[in-house]
Amino acid sequence: MANVKPTALHKLTGAHKKNPDRARGNEAKPRLGIGSAPVNASAGFSDVWDEVVSNVCPGVLGNCDRLHLEIVCRLISQFRCDPEGTSSAKIGMIEKMLGKLGMNPIDRIKITVPQDEEVRPEDAYF
Repeated sequence: MANVKPTALHKLTGAHKKNPDRARGNEAKPRLGIGSAPVNASAGFSDVWDEVVSNVCPGVLGNCDRLHLEIVCRLISQFRCDPEGTSSAKIGMIEKMLGKLGMNPIDRIKITVPQDEEVRPEDAYF
């Protein structure tokens, strides 16, 4: 199967203008923002959740990404509690998941945020 990119990514990178036939009208999109940390989360986990959400490029996370974000936040919480005891496999998973969120220099260049839209910080939660 070919590497299929979402229409929003094509629009953000300008590929949509060059190849408008790449658009898919029935693409799944988040209905809401990411929201706050799960209710049953510990204080430390909630702090990590807020930190990650505040550092992700605006418009990247939506309500359908909550489970993915929860997993990476739990891994980061475990790492912060015991950095020396964290396996290299867990550290690798943290790096991979943060990369998918555009939270490292190499993966961040793959995310383009339109300059003409005003994004408010509170929009990340609602």
